[in-house]
Amino acid sequence: IYSQRKKHRDEQLSPEQFQLLDGIGFVWKNARSQARKELQARHDAIWDEHFERLQKFVESHGKGVLPTESYHNGLSRWCRRQKKAYKDGSLTRDRQDRLTAVGFPFPGRDEE
Repeated sequence: IYSQRKKHRDEQLSPEQFQLLDGIGFVWKNARSQARKELQARHDAIWDEHFERLQKFVESHGKGVLPTESYHNGLSRWCRRQKKAYKDGSLTRDRQDRLTAVGFPFPGRDEE
């Protein structure tokens, strides 16, 4: 299976070989790889939803202020996770930049 997918990717299958494999329902993409991409897309969408909520919160409360736990339905927990991801180096630069743009206070980082 792997070698057929690789040959297809590298354009080393003849049209006849492709048609034969396709005709028997050959799955051209690795299901795990596709599932990983779909999962990442869902995680990105959830992150974007929380970020939009944070933007609205900042618009009404000002920069540098984060929501409290008893209020705002999970947004404070999400903010804590972003701080933790920043500390352990797993927060992407793009997300750091987006959070910085709305005044997110990162721990141990001077305000720019």
